Parts: sequence; C-alpha cells; structure tokens
Amino acid sequence: MSSLTTNRKPLSSLSINCAPKEDVGTRKRYRKSVRGSEKTRSPAKHASNQQPYRPLQPRINHIGQPQLPWEDVKATELGVFELFWDDEVLGMLVERTNMYAEEKGAGKKVSGGVAFGRPWKKVTPEEMRVFVALVIYMGANRDCGSKGFWRDRAENRQVLRSMSLKRFSQIKRYLHISDPKQQLSRSEWFQKLEPVNSILQSRCQQYYLPASNVTVHEMMIRFGGRSYHTYRMPSKPITEGYKVFALCDVGYTYSWIFASRSNLFNGLIHQEGLTPTGSTVFQLASSLPYSSGLHFNIYMDNYFPSQALLIKLRELGMGACGTARVNNSAFPPELHDDRKAIP
Repeated sequence: MSSLTTNRKPLSSLSINCAPKEDVGTRKRYRKSVRGSEKTRSPAKHASNQQPYRPLQPRINHIGQPQLPWEDVKATELGVFELFWDDEVLGMLVERTNMYAEEKGAGKKVSGGVAFGRPWKKVTPEEMRVFVALVIYMGANRDCGSKGFWRDRAENRQVLRSMSLKRFSQIKRYLHISDPKQQLSRSEWFQKLEPVNSILQSRCQQYYLPASNVTVHEMMIRFGGRSYHTYRMPSKPITEGYKVFALCDVGYTYSWIFASRSNLFNGLIHQEGLTPTGSTVFQLASSLPYSSGLHFNIYMDNYFPSQALLIKLRELGMGACGTARVNNSAFPPELHDDRKAIP
C-alpha cells in the first residue's frame, strides 16, 4: 500500500536513494531499470493534461465545538437530546403511527361477527416519548431480550412503571415515519425515513462545528430481517445490516448517505469524472462549512480515494489523505514504474 495525499510533495522533488552506497551491483541494476522505464513511458503525454503541482499552504486548524443555542453551563443531557428529538419530530411520529394503525384496522378485526385481537387506542405524544426512551435504554443495555426488561426485577422497576409490554409491542408494530398514504417503490425504500431523516441531519449540521480533520467511512446498522437493501460483510464487527456512508468528527456523525445492495446509492448527486463512490465522498464533503473560510482535511481508507476525487476536493480548498491501491487503473503511472524503489 502507498499513501496518496494532496498535501505531500511531488515525487520529482523528493531525494530518494534506494540503493546502499556500498552495494555497487545493486546501484547499477537500479540505474539500468530506471533508464529502461524512462524509455518506455511517455511523461509528456501525462504532463500536457495536468496542471503544475502546488502544495497547500500551511493552514491554521480549528477544533470541533458545539453550536448550542444556550451557554454550555445550562446544557443538560435531556436538553441536548430535545434539540434533535423535539415536539415537532415526536408529533410527526404520533400522527403517522396513528394513521398507519387506522389503515391496518388495529383493534377492529372481526371474525364470524366477533371482534378479536388486542384493543387499540391512539398513541399520545407522552407515550411516544416514553417509547423512544425505552428503545434507547434497551440499546444501551443488551443483557437480555426485549421481553426480559419487563421481568419483575429491581433493575426493571422503572421500565415496568413506564409502559406495559403489550403497549410497547403495539406501538412498535404500527410505528411509522413516512406518510402511510404515500406509495413508494422498492427503490425508494429510504423515503420511509422521511422527513425525520432530513430533519435530524439538518440539526446535526446546525448544532456542531466539525474540527479541521474529519473522516469519511462506512457504518453498518444491524438488521437481521429480510430486505433487498441490506449487506452481508462477514469480516466486519456487524456482519449484516444497512450500510451508511458518513462524514464524522470524533464521536459525532455530521452527515450521511444511505446505500443499498440493490439500488446502490440513494439521493446521490453524480459528479462528472467521478465514480459513484467518489461522488459520495464529494457530496458529504460539500456539506462542510468550507465557504466560511474554515479549512478541512478529509481522511479515508483505500475504498474511497482516487486522483480525480482528490483534485475535486482541492478545488473546494480541502486537503485529503487516504491509502491508495497501487493496482488501481487511475494510480499515477510515474509511481507505477518506481513503486518498488519507494522506501
């Protein structure tokens, strides 16, 4: 692997002595191989299509910091949470969950003139708030299955007092985010999360200023059910689930794009000269507040970087660094010839 970065000096400006001085035979063989490679390659052809390399000038980096609407001393965990999950979002969940339950005939099933099934009553905003709190609590405490949280034990008393297992199961069954009347095709699966997805992403960008050094990477949302859009990656910590490409600072997700196994990238704006993967990185990077005079550097693994992508990011004034695959067709030919001689 080699390191490909827009902030490094060009190869021609580096002084590399790849053969030990005392090994005369090795030095001669190396000179012969370099002369041979100079005859076979045509640097003028590549030079005519490229602009002279100009490294980024030294820049002052900044640290990430919250952009809260009140002073930090007044911030509480609940207050920060309600900046994202406020009454607007919870009210939207309540309205659409009740619409979906009505559409499915919750509590109105009749067989032979006799009603059966659990009686249903409309969800209230307070119930939805408790439901979301229980989901977060279960995600942070995975010692038992979901039903285990309603066992009569000392550590479960708060759960038992908050909501019954039957009511939790009912709300979970009919929980809906998008408009139930909206007919979505299979390729528009991510629209089932709208408009809550867009609202949360907008607020993630509103309430935090990322540091100069950020990263673009893949994230997996664990899911073991049947879906046309999930990925299976046995070598990853989460082996199966939904894939998300995200731009993150330390411990904070700033923006994201959903990916699908059957429909690849959703909501992606394709950039001329870039692959879909490169366009994903460019779109995520474009969400950063670079136009306000702040400087950013994007760090990636070998799945993302390409020469065309790094040039595009440079046009935005952004530095970029990532591990390069030397067998990639876009890898610079001048490095292909001498890659074995690079220390």
